[in-house]
Amino acid sequence: MKRPAATIPERADATVVDEPRCPRCGYQQRGIIEAWREHCPLEGVCTECGLVFEWRNVLIPSLDPPPWCIEYGRWKKVPWRVARTIGLTFRPWKFWSGLQMHHPIRPGRLLLYPVGLALFCYLLIAIATGLGMVLAMVDSAQSGFTVRFPQALYAVLHAVVLPFSDHAYDFLSPPQGRWFTGESAADISHELLSSGPLWITIFACAHFLAAAGFALLPLSRRKAKVRWAHIGRAAVYGLGLIPVAIFFFLLIGLLALAGDLTIVSVSHLWYGWRGPTGFAHLSGFCILFLLHVVWWSFATSRYMKMPHGWGVGLSVMVISLLTLLLIYLMYFNYLMPT
Repeated sequence: MKRPAATIPERADATVVDEPRCPRCGYQQRGIIEAWREHCPLEGVCTECGLVFEWRNVLIPSLDPPPWCIEYGRWKKVPWRVARTIGLTFRPWKFWSGLQMHHPIRPGRLLLYPVGLALFCYLLIAIATGLGMVLAMVDSAQSGFTVRFPQALYAVLHAVVLPFSDHAYDFLSPPQGRWFTGESAADISHELLSSGPLWITIFACAHFLAAAGFALLPLSRRKAKVRWAHIGRAAVYGLGLIPVAIFFFLLIGLLALAGDLTIVSVSHLWYGWRGPTGFAHLSGFCILFLLHVVWWSFATSRYMKMPHGWGVGLSVMVISLLTLLLIYLMYFNYLMPT
């Protein structure tokens, strides 16, 4: 009995490409395919960069896209995929095991990811500002102020919707002989974040400088012949580390406000660099640095298939931070009079 010829499953998102190329360096593999006569091997080796790949991933690159990635799937599931992509950012070993170089890069969807991150960060700040407003009300009540309920509820809701508003809320009645001007959502959010925006900006700049830092590793990058499109993809998805930084600093701010309520006699220590807040910010710097090193290490080893992933991840982050320090020193010397 004659067996039917094997066919490729027909799917709307799985089509055979006309010009199969190496997932890493983009070198065309048509010449090797033309040499096939009797059988098709399961694996191949790129003659340009030496990458070992499966032929099914080269011929049908969109056959098995990761179900959580924002670059694939229907548009109505984009918000859910943004949330799942952010969640997997904290597990880069699983992130880069699911998303591989042979999966086609879709720039439109990829550039939509930072927009989703911005909305998610805004939501974190809004919720924390509302909680901070409640703690500020409790602190005012302990100081002898009378909290008026309808105005207080409006102030909390307004702070959640507009966490950076400068509008001063009139929800307190000061005791006789005392004067009060009110507190705005911007005051609360700035107090919660404290020096957080500075560290977050530094690491956001360092993150993209780390991507550019691959140019300073010519031996490793040229040997692997990694395309800049893959480095850019890793840089965009690495922005998912920003929400965890914002959450960390907001948590520090909320704990500091709670500390003011319970440890009033030593409350000034919370905001000093030698107190718990200063120690937490120093810890936050170290945690952010380690997170970025881990991210670039797994992106280098599991995604771009480059050797010495941990060494490359540590190198690009150190280079980027030293570059930022040099720029700061040059700017500081420029402002200082001679």
